[in-house]
Amino acid sequence: MVSYKIEDNQLFFTFHGRLDTKNSLQLEDEIYAQLDKYSDKHWVFDLAGVDYASSAFLRICLTVAQKISHEQLTIRNLQPQVKKIFAIAELDKVFHIE
Repeated sequence: MVSYKIEDNQLFFTFHGRLDTKNSLQLEDEIYAQLDKYSDKHWVFDLAGVDYASSAFLRICLTVAQKISHEQLTIRNLQPQVKKIFAIAELDKVFHIE
């Protein structure tokens, strides 16, 4: 569902599948655990392989951005239906989305 790697000063998370509430809750601890280790890095959430993102995943994005700062989080490669979810929640105005 998620893999991550560090390159240069960036921590890349690559997500796959549906980030529904159940899956997001399973990912939550794993992602938050990285905050303690890598809060000084720029974080990149790559959602190219994601076809759905629930409000639980949006909450994870917000929590990460609050902990590291909005400028240190980039969300990229959103499918149109996922981009629409971010737009409806008006998070496209909060996050750097590529």
